[in-house]
Amino acid sequence: MKHTSAEFAQLLQALSNDIVDAHIHWRMASDIAKALCDHPLVAAQSNTFWYLTHKAHVAAALQCLARAYDQEQSSLHLLSWLQIIRDNQPIFDVAEFRVRLQDNPFVESLAKSAERPDARTLEEDIARCHSTDPAVNLLVRYRGSRAAHRSKRLALKPQTASTNDLADPDVEVLLDRAKTVFNRYSYMFSAATYSTSVVGRDDYKYIFSAVEAAVQRGRSLGEA
Repeated sequence: MKHTSAEFAQLLQALSNDIVDAHIHWRMASDIAKALCDHPLVAAQSNTFWYLTHKAHVAAALQCLARAYDQEQSSLHLLSWLQIIRDNQPIFDVAEFRVRLQDNPFVESLAKSAERPDARTLEEDIARCHSTDPAVNLLVRYRGSRAAHRSKRLALKPQTASTNDLADPDVEVLLDRAKTVFNRYSYMFSAATYSTSVVGRDDYKYIFSAVEAAVQRGRSLGEA
């Protein structure tokens, strides 16, 4: 299907939401898990809250990541987005680039490096976002048996889901791949890349330090 530059920009923005949100929620889950290990006193005070908070961030991260690597033909995801790029090469031409960035004062210097995506690299990226890739296949299977659907087989025999299950290192690989691939073509299209961090991502540290200080202060008063 052919798309205009304006339509592709909309697709790019929509896909960025899943990729960026997946990173934000996964990093928050990882940071909270580490903080709970570093502050056992705080964990003991509100274990249920932190358990559910960590679990919610993991679920949100995997949901966004699964959407980014979805394989449904009619949906927007990395694979279909890359195929759109392959079928709409003219939108990456210098003339189109200049129109898109006409309000950018540096458009002329940026246009000097504007070019169509390298065909070989694009095909490699498409392959790395396809379910035939081992890591992507793990995520697709996780979504189909645990996230979007609940496998009756695994419910009856949960012990069978050990060796081929999605693990943290697999998630890290897929997150990094999604960011690299997405930003590669985002920069070619608009001379811009997307940050996968968020302002205030360290706010949880204040909560941990404040709770720990309050508990320590309460204990010292009790001993006195």
